[in-house]
Amino acid sequence: MNQGATTEVFAPPAEQPPCKVIPPVDGLLTKRQLAEYLQVHPRTVTRKVTEGVIPVIRIGSAVRFRLSDVLHALQDQGGTT
Repeated sequence: MNQGATTEVFAPPAEQPPCKVIPPVDGLLTKRQLAEYLQVHPRTVTRKVTEGVIPVIRIGSAVRFRLSDVLHALQDQGGTT
């Protein structure tokens, strides 16, 4: 298993109702929740993960994002796009 790679491409999620709950600052988010929080398309999140800009946490086959880590990474990068 390749533990350090962040270049995995994700399949689009099945139709789900919009995410309305904003998690605590250090909570773990799904790709969809992160995209909604950042007000970008989920594909933008996938692209930033592929580019190595957004750090991910892998729990089994699940991919999650720690909001504080993502915000710090994006601040270092200079934005969200």
